[in-house]
Amino acid sequence: MELNKTYKRPYKGTQEQIIRRVKSYCKLHNLSYTNLQVFNGYVTFTGYSNITYDNLVNDLVREKYSESAEFAILRKAINGINDEYTTYNAYVEQCKAKAKEWVTNRDNLLGV
Repeated sequence: MELNKTYKRPYKGTQEQIIRRVKSYCKLHNLSYTNLQVFNGYVTFTGYSNITYDNLVNDLVREKYSESAEFAILRKAINGINDEYTTYNAYVEQCKAKAKEWVTNRDNLLGV
């Protein structure tokens, strides 16, 4: 995942056409952008992911546990069967820490 990336690309057309293309590109790739500049057909802008903390935690957890597997572990834990729960919960806490670090770094880079 890119925290911050500067794009420099040549485009043809008027400044308004170029800006529309950049906005379409950002929308297509789920990017927000800052520092949009057009000079001599070249565009420079900084793009970053719109992913939220909650979505990132979910994506990280899903790398190891499907939704149905997660529910099964939680149902067993509620019924007193904790054999997998400790491992699962430790993994979720690691995912939450990674997500918090990523979001904090992204926000610090963007001055949010």
